[in-house]
Amino acid sequence: NLGVHNLAVKRFARTITEEDRQPDRLRTRSALKKTMLHLLSLMDSKRATFEKVHRFLWDRYRAVRTDLSIQHIKDDFAVGCLEEMIRFHIIAEHELCEETASVSNPHGFNSHLNVEQMYKCLTSLFVLYEDLAKQGEPCDNEPEFRAYYLLLTMDTHGKYRRDKSAHTFALSKMRPEILHSGFVQFAVQLNSAYHEGNFVKFFEVVSRSPYLVACILHAYFVPARRRAIRLLDLGAYGRGRTVPLSFVQWGLLADSAVEAAQIVNECGLEVRQDPVEGMVVGVGGRKYVEPEESHRKICLLYTSDAADE
Repeated sequence: NLGVHNLAVKRFARTITEEDRQPDRLRTRSALKKTMLHLLSLMDSKRATFEKVHRFLWDRYRAVRTDLSIQHIKDDFAVGCLEEMIRFHIIAEHELCEETASVSNPHGFNSHLNVEQMYKCLTSLFVLYEDLAKQGEPCDNEPEFRAYYLLLTMDTHGKYRRDKSAHTFALSKMRPEILHSGFVQFAVQLNSAYHEGNFVKFFEVVSRSPYLVACILHAYFVPARRRAIRLLDLGAYGRGRTVPLSFVQWGLLADSAVEAAQIVNECGLEVRQDPVEGMVVGVGGRKYVEPEESHRKICLLYTSDAADE
């Protein structure tokens, strides 16, 4: 067996003993750098599914954070580690959204635990951003990750309920150069469009967003689509009218006409064949019904393969 000093990728330990704090039990900055490079390389593993890789990294990244904390490593290296971990958790939220725990897969993806660790990383990262900025060493990626936080807390995410006051507080604490950055202003404007019910703008922005942003916004597809269909049913385009199914597919960023039809059917609206316009959706008929809880489905536009193209 390898000695502890050779274990570059050690497991996370919930309880830290005095022995764990001894120099021979801690990875140096150089060792942590090698660990992070190794863990990152596993993301492209051909020997294991991403679900299994996620389960492994979810634990090992926590152990890295412990080593950083015990040694009080609070510089740009620590910032880079936390940023990498957050990107990993964001990607997992989309890529593994269909791999939820079941009888056949009891160790499936747990979004709540994934988001919980992501928030812990963000909290630590923001403290570092503030401390380094006070030392005259602001971090280049701060606007990007501040924007990610705003998008992640834009609405209820699983067991994390939306807290509008926390959102406002987060904006009030930002330094002016961060608040007025392109990244943060993008997040603020998208938040407004989403809560104003402007679903066309919301999904249009999503369709041209960078991969990581789209992975975050994907969590809001179900509520945004349902609000959009409710608006159509209330007569946003007139009473007793029809709209082309292709418009609904485009407007709701559905992967296919079949998926678009399924989405509106679940909400009680009818899809039918029109002799002139083809497949259409009846709107403005006050037939909307709130569907049962539905699980998220991967958006084919934003699979990791599509992101690599």
